[in-house]
Amino acid sequence: MFSLQARMSDFEVRLSALESRTVSGVPETTIAERFTTLHERVDAVATNLLDKIDERFNQLSAQTDVRFAQVDQRFAQVDQRFAQVDQRFAQMDERFAQVDQRFAQVDERFTKVDDQLGEIKSMLLSLGATAPADRVN
Repeated sequence: MFSLQARMSDFEVRLSALESRTVSGVPETTIAERFTTLHERVDAVATNLLDKIDERFNQLSAQTDVRFAQVDQRFAQVDQRFAQVDQRFAQMDERFAQVDQRFAQVDERFTKVDDQLGEIKSMLLSLGATAPADRVN
């Protein structure tokens, strides 16, 4: 049994030596060591990619936050402008109300003048006056 164990160890040493000499790539390295190195490199690349993705995502998130803040600011400005327009419309409504009130006063004055002219006309007619167009030459 001891000889079998010794032979097994001898074969493993010879196999490792044969692997390291016959497989192209890095000399004096076993296939297992090459796979380990490959996995470590793939892990390093994956870690770097994840770091870059996280960094870019954070940049995009910050840019998006800034842009949304700008959009919110623009909406606030638009709201302020609408408020100013509403104030102007309210002022115009007040002015139109004042104009309507003035027209109502003018209408009352014209009604009074019409009534007074009617009274003067009836007084003149009662005195026997005739209109200039009614006179015969």
